[in-house]
Amino acid sequence: MFIKFQAVALIAAIAIPTERMAGQSAGAASPAAVPCRHCEQPSPFNKTQGIAVTVILQDGFAKRTVDAVIRDEPGNASPALIAFKRAALSPALVYRAFSSLSESRVKHNGPPTKRATTVLSSGSAFQAVPAEDRVWVAHLMTRLSAAPPTEIAGVGKFPAVTLTMDKNALRGK
Repeated sequence: MFIKFQAVALIAAIAIPTERMAGQSAGAASPAAVPCRHCEQPSPFNKTQGIAVTVILQDGFAKRTVDAVIRDEPGNASPALIAFKRAALSPALVYRAFSSLSESRVKHNGPPTKRATTVLSSGSAFQAVPAEDRVWVAHLMTRLSAAPPTEIAGVGKFPAVTLTMDKNALRGK
């Protein structure tokens, strides 16, 4: 019976990675095991520098579970479009929508060859807005809430704001 316990202990010791064992014996996780949350944060500035974005606010979408729609157009002739559901508007949703546009540009290595559409659904949890981007996100939300209805070609008439993506300008640097 004692040999069975030794065999189980030996198998368990082999199965546990040495970093984990070292972290447990020291009482804390090793620095390499702690992920860098800043590095995982999606960025709205990866491939969007200089592109025009029209942001609209609407009462809802045909599908009730949709909170935002990001439409990335081919080429740079027409602006990308981000539409938000008014009741769902939040800093985290705004930041995630702009990050999704950037991810589309990374995926297509620039503007897509045909329209690319991303949908952000209600109930999704998004990371908090980084401190350096909170001011421009709040400013955009304020501008959007006060924006007059504007005719958007192929979409309709909604409160809208058009801006150019520029990391330094948006961050006030």
